[in-house]
Amino acid sequence: MTILGNNLIGASSACRFGDQEETHALSGSSTLLRCVAPPQPPGAVSVDVSFPGGHLVSTGLAFLYVAQPEIEGVTPSVASGYGGELVTVLGKTRTPQLSTFNPELETLNPEPSTPSFQP
Repeated sequence: MTILGNNLIGASSACRFGDQEETHALSGSSTLLRCVAPPQPPGAVSVDVSFPGGHLVSTGLAFLYVAQPEIEGVTPSVASGYGGELVTVLGKTRTPQLSTFNPELETLNPEPSTPSFQP
């Protein structure tokens, strides 16, 4: 996940998805953080950013986890060893209805040195 904002500290920061433990940022700058979302059941979770010293800031943003797809088959089941064959993967997924995904987003009006986030 990429988080855009202002006055971010960079790679010394961490992201928190819902109530999971914090995930250290893989990379970052004063305007961008990149974090890997930890495994979690399907559903919407809040995304927060933690700064050195334990200062946790709510972004007012949400992240939607969806269920893994269920693979039911592959067609054709045989193809040439030369490649180039079009293969269709058959399956289904239980994606939550987006109409039920209603995060309460808030606009942050930060002071000059306070981190801010762009939804």
